[in-house]
Amino acid sequence: MNRRRVQIVILCEDKQQEVFARHFLKKRGFILDRNLRIEICPKGAGEQFVRKRYPAEVKAYSTSGSYEVHHP
Repeated sequence: MNRRRVQIVILCEDKQQEVFARHFLKKRGFILDRNLRIEICPKGAGEQFVRKRYPAEVKAYSTSGSYEVHHP
C-alpha cells in the first residue's frame, strides 16, 4: 500500500483537546512524527484563538502547493 505523507495541523483550545486529537489520529493509523504541528491556545479565550487561526491555516493549505503559514 502506498502511504503518502501528510502535514497535520491541530488547533487546540487546551491540552485535553490535543491529547484527544493525537489519540484519535493514532488509532486511525496516522504516524505522528515531524509532519505534525500543534497550536495550543497560550492563555485566554481558546475558542477565539482557534477561530482566529483557522482561516489562515485553510488559506495557506488551499492556495499553495507547499504548505506554509506565516503568523504575525
